[in-house]
Formats: sequence, structure tokens, C-alpha cells
Amino acid sequence: MSGISIKAVLIAAIVVLFADVIAAFGLSFALGQPLGVPPNTKFFIGSIVLGTLTTILGGYVAARIAKKRLYVNAGVVGGLGILIGLLPAQDNPLWFNIICFLTVVPAAILGGYLAKSSRVKDV
Repeated sequence: MSGISIKAVLIAAIVVLFADVIAAFGLSFALGQPLGVPPNTKFFIGSIVLGTLTTILGGYVAARIAKKRLYVNAGVVGGLGILIGLLPAQDNPLWFNIICFLTVVPAAILGGYLAKSSRVKDV
């Protein structure tokens, strides 16, 4: 696939994975949600917010590393997020899965946009 930087996508995916783990532990702690106990609605809503932010970060990282076809590389990170999100999907409420799957690619592309916007133009 022309213009896709495997290096950029893999590094971004690792960044998102670590950020998601940290966010999940932080959210569990903040809500007093014990690990291993089925999540409540507050946890799912917090997961949507934090997961969207980590996906934006992933799109940003992919675009900054790729340097070309920023939106494509950021979007691939979002697509990868959908594939990874399918693994635990059966354990989550349908409304949660729908929101996550509808927001992940746009969030990643937003990260690509932010990366493009933050570049300094040559004078």
C-alpha cells in the first residue's frame, strides 16, 4: 500500500496501547472500579472519552513519523484500532461498541490533522 509507513503505524499503535492501559488503570482508580469486576456505565463513558483521546494521540504520532500521506497513516491507525477493538467487543454493551467503532477512525484522522497543523512551514 503506497504511502503507508509501517514503522509509523506500528509505533503509533504501541503508543496507543500503552496510553490505553494507563488510562484504564487511572479510570478504574478514579471511579473506584475494582479490576476484574464488570465495568459500570461511568467506566464505559470514561473509556470512550479517554480512548478517543488516545486514538487522537495515535493518529498524531503516526502522521508525525510518516511525514507523507499524513491522513492515510493516521487513518490506518484508526482502522487497526477497529480490528483490535473487535477482540473484546462481545463483552461490551452494543451502544459502547457502536460509539467506539464510529469514532475511532475520525479521531485518528483528527490526530493526523493536528500533526499537519503543528508543522512549521518553510520560509
